Amino acid sequence: MGRLPEMVRFGSLDGIRCREAGAETIIEARGHHRRLPGGTPMTLDYVWFITRRDGRVVHFRDYMNPLQLASG
Repeated sequence: MGRLPEMVRFGSLDGIRCREAGAETIIEARGHHRRLPGGTPMTLDYVWFITRRDGRVVHFRDYMNPLQLASG
């Protein structure tokens, strides 16, 4: 993950879907970014799990598909 800023210029998100499951919010999104060097367009799919307690975020898990970084 430390090399990620050397590999990707982050852009926009779309296809955002949110679901509530008790104290957890599940968010799916597709990121439209640029591969570095060169700026070739690429997409990354994300899933975030956000757990809340007393109106505050107490846990955040972030998943993406690393195979999408290797393709192209």
